[in-house]
Amino acid sequence: MQNIPKILLFLLITPPLLIHSLSAQGFNQKDLEKKIRKKVEDEFKKLPTLQTSALGITITYKKIPSDYINLALNIAKSLGLPLNRQQLQVLAKQYSSKIESAVAKHTGKIGTLETTVKIKLGRKTVSPGKYHLGVSVRKFRIYQLVLYTEKTLKNGRKKKKFAGKITFRKSFPLKTSQGVPLELHIITKEKLKKMPKKTQRKFRLRLKKNQFALQANYGKRTYLSRAYTTYPKKNN
Repeated sequence: MQNIPKILLFLLITPPLLIHSLSAQGFNQKDLEKKIRKKVEDEFKKLPTLQTSALGITITYKKIPSDYINLALNIAKSLGLPLNRQQLQVLAKQYSSKIESAVAKHTGKIGTLETTVKIKLGRKTVSPGKYHLGVSVRKFRIYQLVLYTEKTLKNGRKKKKFAGKITFRKSFPLKTSQGVPLELHIITKEKLKKMPKKTQRKFRLRLKKNQFALQANYGKRTYLSRAYTTYPKKNN
């Protein structure tokens, strides 16, 4: 999830009445879009980098903002745009399909997963190494995290190779009214034991010593992935 500039760009592409209003107040749309892109880039550079580690696996990632309408409003105010929160919400609904595609594209790389052990992810076995980590978004819902490698071709284009996926037991909305960014935590058998009994019962999760699940805290709720198995290196 490094940057999500086009989310806010699409939020601020105005329908005819608002375009007329902006033009009347001296805002050139092309110049405005450039300013918005630059401002959004600056905003996302400020997002903190977090890390979670266990069983030889380390996930390093950027937080994903869950209330980007509020962020769009703050940027609009900083640029002096005459748009209020209600107008932005209307625009978000009108351009929902474009926002979805922008979200899907720009959450495609939120960080990395580095492992020193083999991991069994469904039918895929992930070898030790470092992988890009992206979020799979469909209809404004997060379904899974995707691991992939990336190779730069001679023509400068980048070719992605799918390596595996971490699927959540239940999908959850990309945006929430609480505005709390997405946080990830690797859960192991030992960490599960230390949790309150009430939480353990709520999770309904059983893990073996070499298994893990991914916990996603988003808004005021918690979501879990399926359990996955690691294969530590054998000592000679």
